[in-house]
Parts: sequence; C-alpha cells; structure tokens
Amino acid sequence: MLAELDFNRIEHWTGEDKNFWSEEFSELQLGDARLDQRFLRLIQSFSDHPGSSIYEAAGSWGQAKAAYRFLDHESVDAHTILSQHRVKTWERMKSHSTVLAIQDTSLLNYNSHPFTRGLGSIGKHGSRKKPSQGLVVHSTLAVGVDGTPLGLLDQQIWTRKSRSKKISSKQPSNKESAKWFNALQSSLPPKEEGSLCRVITVADREADISDWIQLQLEQRSDFIVRGKKQRSLQTAHQSLLGHMLRLEPQGEYELQIKQDEKGLGERWRKKRVSVQRRTAHLEIRFATVTLQASCKLSKAARRCGLEKVSPLRLQCVYVREKDPPRDAPEVEWLLLTNLPVNCIEQAQEVILYYQRRWTIEVFHKALKSGCQVEACQLEEAPRLIRYLTMKSLVAWRICQMTYFHRNNPDVSCEIVLEPIEWKALYCRIHKSPQPPSSPPSVREAMIWIAQLGGFLARKGDGSPGILVMNRGWQKLIDLVPMYQLFQSAATYG
Repeated sequence: MLAELDFNRIEHWTGEDKNFWSEEFSELQLGDARLDQRFLRLIQSFSDHPGSSIYEAAGSWGQAKAAYRFLDHESVDAHTILSQHRVKTWERMKSHSTVLAIQDTSLLNYNSHPFTRGLGSIGKHGSRKKPSQGLVVHSTLAVGVDGTPLGLLDQQIWTRKSRSKKISSKQPSNKESAKWFNALQSSLPPKEEGSLCRVITVADREADISDWIQLQLEQRSDFIVRGKKQRSLQTAHQSLLGHMLRLEPQGEYELQIKQDEKGLGERWRKKRVSVQRRTAHLEIRFATVTLQASCKLSKAARRCGLEKVSPLRLQCVYVREKDPPRDAPEVEWLLLTNLPVNCIEQAQEVILYYQRRWTIEVFHKALKSGCQVEACQLEEAPRLIRYLTMKSLVAWRICQMTYFHRNNPDVSCEIVLEPIEWKALYCRIHKSPQPPSSPPSVREAMIWIAQLGGFLARKGDGSPGILVMNRGWQKLIDLVPMYQLFQSAATYG
C-alpha cells in the first residue's frame, strides 16, 4: 500500500553493526549472566543467518546443543526479553512526536511437524478440510508516521484448545478478543514518561469491537480502526455505511497501489487476485457519528475498568475508489477514529495513518518468509515460543533496515556492513583481488548481495525480493572467512 514499502519486494539486509544487539539488551537479566551471554550470541547468529535452522545458524553441533539448552531453560522468559526490547523502543519513540501502535494477528502453521507437543488448532486446510495445528501470534509494532519501524511494544503467543469462532462486536465475551485489550495496555508509555509522544493505535476490521473502542474513548487513547460494514447507528434502522454513502464527497485522495499487493479486501484476498500497479483515486466522506452500544461488557473490558456499555460517539472517514479497473479489487475503507476530523486535511491524515498499517504485514512477511519460523522443528511449544520471540526481534530489525535502505540508498554501505564484508563482496562480484579505498553505496551493495543469491540485475528486473536477498546474504557470510584467509596469506606470504 505504501510507496516505500512493497509486500512482495523487500530488500533484506541483516549485516547490522555487531554491537547492535549488545546495546539493545545491555540491561537484560535472565537470572544468570551465562544465560544473558548465550542470548546475545544466539540472537546474533539468528540475525546473521535469519533463514537458517538453529543448527546452521549455530555453526557447530556443540553450539547447537547450547542453543537447544537455552531455549529449553525455564528461566528464559519471553516476556522478560520483550520487556527489555520495549524499553529501547520507547527510547526510539522519543524522537517522534506521533507514533502508530499497529496491532495485528498472524497464524503460524506447524501442520508439517505432527510430533511437536503443545500446539493448538488454527483452522482447516486442503480439499478435505483437515485440521491444522500451530500457534497464534498477536503483535503490536511501533511505527513512526514516516514509516520507520521502531520496535515491538507487545507480542502475545498462545495455542487454541479448539477452533475459535469468528470474533463479533455483538459478542465481545469471546476470550480471544482479550488480546486487543492486553496489547493496548502494553502500548501505553510508562507513567514517568507520559509525555513521551502521541501514540495512536491502528488496527484492521477484526478489532472493531464495541467495548474495546469504548475503553479507548474513556481513556482518551487515540485510535484508528477499520470498521465493519454491518455497523448500525444509534438512530433506529440506519446503517453506518448507508449514512456515509448518502453524503456528498468532500475531497479526494490518491493512493499508489503496487503490483501483486493483496489485502485490499477480504473477498479479493480469498480469491488471491493479482492486483495491477496503479494510482487509485479515492473519494473521501467524513462525519461525526454515534454507533449503537455493545450488548454487554466482556471480562477483558471489566478488568480494564469499564463498568457499563454506552453509545460510541466518534468520527468516521469513508474512502471509496472511483472507477476501479475491471476485475480488480476496489479500495473501500470505513475508518473509525477519535482523532479530530473537521476538515479534508485531517481526514487525509487519518487515511495516511491507516496506510501505515501495511508495515505490520511486511513484518509478518519477514518473520515467515525471511526468518522461516514455520520450518522450525522444536518439539515443545514453550521452546517454540522463546524461539519465536527472538526471531520476531530479528524480523523487526530486517524491516527497520529495509526502510533505511529504501530511503537512504546513496549513503555508505558501512552503516550496515562491516568493512571486511563489503570488501569481500566487492572482490567476489568484480573478480578483483583488490577492493577500492572507499566503500560503495547501500544501493550498490544491495544489488551485489542479490546477485550472489541469483538476481540477474537486468534493467527491467526491478528490486530484488526477500528470498533472493536472503540467499545472497548466506553466501556472503560464508565468503567472508575465506576472504580473510586469502588476505592473511597475501600479507604474510
């Protein structure tokens, strides 16, 4: 959805500063200094080899056994790891006046690993509708208004005992809806840093739950939620969508849609329609509305302090594409918010903020395709949860570096590569024994790494994708020690 973030073409770069993870977790305390040191070594290995198995990332059987023991250790708590990362995320948020806390849920399928214990149902698959097993992951990603991924504010990983029914705003007692309330509380900055920045929660239609919206209205927490079309106004026999359609368009908005982007609409996502690259011209309608109150409060809402249901008075921004191409998904968003929308500029700002929700889809892409977490064969769900927490941090770092590279392609590649790495890369690509005195740009290094992974770099090939970048990075990691060996031989030979 965003011009700078493309769902199917993500530059994958993991050669970050070797001191990054040490600084990120400088105050981590897992109860034993040896566990802290093992964590740093392990997450650096995962970062250097994001798509590899634990054994391949460890580099030897002895190191792999140490990694397995670490992931099996009861003192290694995923919440402790994430809480330390959250502190650093809040520090990064200080440089932004407004930050979007984007919530979304993803299902991890481990159906091909039937001997993994402790997994739950995540639905059915195949023509015979066989049950699938796996884990449910609900993440909250902090993103700057400019699109910078700042870190994870919350992550909940659990198993379903049975297949959950679809969450409905009329039945907020569904136990799984508690994830939205838990994530909301974790997204709030510490009380001593209450003026840290403005935090706006952004979520898709699954979060259109009446008492969750009511809680944010009463707490005066800013939010943007994509509403469901069956929403009704407090006025009898009047739907929200019908009311918005009766309004005259109050402005327009241009949305750049990239090729092969999915997720514009539920029915198109199920049909797996290929979306054409185009500029969508959207009509904007906005109004202040009062929605019907929820039937009853959920337990999660009561725990957060709600005492009774009440009508929801908020702003609605409705955008719909004019003259969409034939056989292409029409862009249509019904956005509910408590942000002020008194003019077309404020309505456009709400639309821009909701566009940033696509960043968490990129995060899921990096987690599943880049880090290959669904290929992990750990035998116990608790071990898998610890592993997923660490891999999620690596996936966030991939997204962050992707953003930097897209927006700063002409800076020196040494912001992400060690000197020995770019020199080995240059000599391999150019078949030269001597690297240049000055480092190449990020753009050049990116293409060279992609070429190691099989990218042809022809004029019409566009940007390399995440998988080819991952293969190239793996080859570069193996190339560096050999380059060092030859350089030493040339020096002392």
